Amino acid sequence: PSYSRHLKLLESIARQKMEQQREEQPPPYEAIYAYEYREIMESCRLFLRAEEENAAYSTPVYLELTFGLEGVENQEIRGEIPPVKVNLPSGRHFLLRGKIDRVDRLHADGAYTVLDYKTGSTYAFRPGSMFWGGRQLQHALYGLALEDICRRKGICDEPRVQDCGYLFPTIKGEGQRVMRSFKECREEVLGILDSLCDLLSNGAFVMTIEPDVDCTFCDYAVICEMDTFGKAVEEKVKKSD
Repeated sequence: PSYSRHLKLLESIARQKMEQQREEQPPPYEAIYAYEYREIMESCRLFLRAEEENAAYSTPVYLELTFGLEGVENQEIRGEIPPVKVNLPSGRHFLLRGKIDRVDRLHADGAYTVLDYKTGSTYAFRPGSMFWGGRQLQHALYGLALEDICRRKGICDEPRVQDCGYLFPTIKGEGQRVMRSFKECREEVLGILDSLCDLLSNGAFVMTIEPDVDCTFCDYAVICEMDTFGKAVEEKVKKSD
């Protein structure tokens, strides 16, 4: 990717997509369309500059790597990929399906980086927090999934995922990356998943224990009735301990 060579191409693609969306779903006001147009174009420029820098040390090898979804084949890996079996320390397991937005291969040693795109800001993705109390597990789950896919598809016998995290390519996210070392979080996430399974098996379907943090931007706060069920949830959690 080159900012000088590819900017016009990227802007052209974005313009076509926006016009298509405009025909399918007309904006309520022209001013709204104009605002979103400027924001998307600026995000394109921000994204391309970041990718030009990133190209010096890694190359994207898999995009929208889908697994466990029937009838969905991958362009880079021929054929369907079955669900990934995640084995937990307790002996339990579950089947995982999903779509990894992007996998990069590092030029230096061939290790992988797993990325998930986020269109918002980095507000809830704290660099010092690995899982944010169990709220953010996607990066580690997708790292586990990539290991399994590489082995089953014969890509490599011992795949190494170096980092996993989130890419914020829009104006709100300022093109930042929030990355975690997969080696550091691999075993820990399995323990967290076991704990979450314990809660579910005890009937503790926890909304949140920090409504001041989690409910600020929630679209369902009006119908959630957190105050009504909060005490009951706390009791369930205590019994699970």
